[in-house]
Amino acid sequence: MKFSTKLSLSFAALLAAALCAVGLAMVGRSFADGIASAGRTFSARQYAEKYSIESTILSQPVTAGGGYTTSALSGAVQSFAEQTPGSCMALYLDGRSSVYSNLPRGISRTDQLAALEAGTGQSSYLRAEGQTWLLLTVPLNIPGVEAVLLSAYDVTSVFASRDAQLTAWFVAAVAVDAAKRTVTLRAGRGRQPVADPPSDPAAERQQPHCGGGLHPAHPSLHRRRDRRPQPQL
Repeated sequence: MKFSTKLSLSFAALLAAALCAVGLAMVGRSFADGIASAGRTFSARQYAEKYSIESTILSQPVTAGGGYTTSALSGAVQSFAEQTPGSCMALYLDGRSSVYSNLPRGISRTDQLAALEAGTGQSSYLRAEGQTWLLLTVPLNIPGVEAVLLSAYDVTSVFASRDAQLTAWFVAAVAVDAAKRTVTLRAGRGRQPVADPPSDPAAERQQPHCGGGLHPAHPSLHRRRDRRPQPQL
């Protein structure tokens, strides 16, 4: 293979590797931006849910002790969840006691408690029932009770977009590698060996023999040399 061909193939391989690296970095960047955007959107949505539920609870009559009954708290959350399609939430009292929940069954109590321990402003992602969920928590400002609202939001589309981009990147990388191998193979096949010119038997007999000096090609010359008279002593 010619040096120029090798140089061209090496440059193409380096360019393909650089493009694949840039593509992978762009996929990661796009996924990070998608996750950050989803986090901001759903965090704002949860605060809107929090204010709506607090308003409902605070409109209820207070007990003799100045607080609110458990049924009033759970009823407010349940009423909001039923009136808001797609809402998935749970209400926890005193940090560990759940008084209402319509979360997907795949989100276990252990996962819920882990999200509560992470605290407000922390994001938890988990896979349940074929979907990816974002868990967020926020405390309710209700006098006389420690209430925390745990909400689950579907972010499957963000992860699906990342998987699709990674698949497309992988297919492109395999295609580039296959193209490079094909070009290399064809370049190797295109090189034809130079054939030796046909030999002339008559010319080969005229060539001198190594180590023995020059020998006549015709045997009659030997006979003429032998017939010359020998000098007399």
